[in-house]
Amino acid sequence: MKQANNMGFFMAKILLFLGLVGAAYLVYALLSQTDDKEDDNNDEMKF
Repeated sequence: MKQANNMGFFMAKILLFLGLVGAAYLVYALLSQTDDKEDDNNDEMKF
């Protein structure tokens, strides 16, 4: 039972970490999108 509980706690920590990283990335993407729309378009044309 102890091993199973530890595994569940480990998975929960990983999911929580991924959720925080995903939320931070979404916020960063939205902020950069609203701030630098023209720059993003120019970068796409360059590449």
